[in-house]
Amino acid sequence: MPGPSVISRGNIDLEMILAVNIAAGTVATNTCTIVTVSVPGLVVGDCCNVIPQQYLWPASQPAINLTPDSAWCAANNVLTVAFSGLTGAAATQTTAVQYTLNVARSQNFTPVVPLPSAIV
Repeated sequence: MPGPSVISRGNIDLEMILAVNIAAGTVATNTCTIVTVSVPGLVVGDCCNVIPQQYLWPASQPAINLTPDSAWCAANNVLTVAFSGLTGAAATQTTAVQYTLNVARSQNFTPVVPLPSAIV
């Protein structure tokens, strides 16, 4: 068995859906930029997924030309997001836009004890 498991919830101790406001700034053509946002309670090792609200409720949010590629917690209480601008020109988002943040916290995770590599 590759790691500990809890019946009916796998190795997840916490899963939360949050709303965070992020302004990505300016991203040059075919590049990415890194943005940090304060999220109280986030801890290193949390699995983070950022989804633009415009994908969930298109009529209620302004369109953006930037894609959140990845998100992670590199320091406690700090969400780090990489944004890409894959259009034919630089993309700018100076006004904060609301994103959905999905946070999953693994049971017994520490940097010394790696996550399981298989589902058993």
